[in-house]
Amino acid sequence: MATVPALPVPDADRAALAAVIRAPTSKQRAVTRARIVLRSAEGVPIERVADEVGVAI
Repeated sequence: MATVPALPVPDADRAALAAVIRAPTSKQRAVTRARIVLRSAEGVPIERVADEVGVAI
């Protein structure tokens, strides 16, 4: 897979997304989206992110 640039996500937003993932009352749709954004912020290719979180692209 090709190298992709990381999605720019400020630290405050990363912390908020991490909190969504950890919260036991978060809806799974929100958790999945938060995981996608955080992995994209790490520069992981979208195909790999989709495989990791179990979604189709």
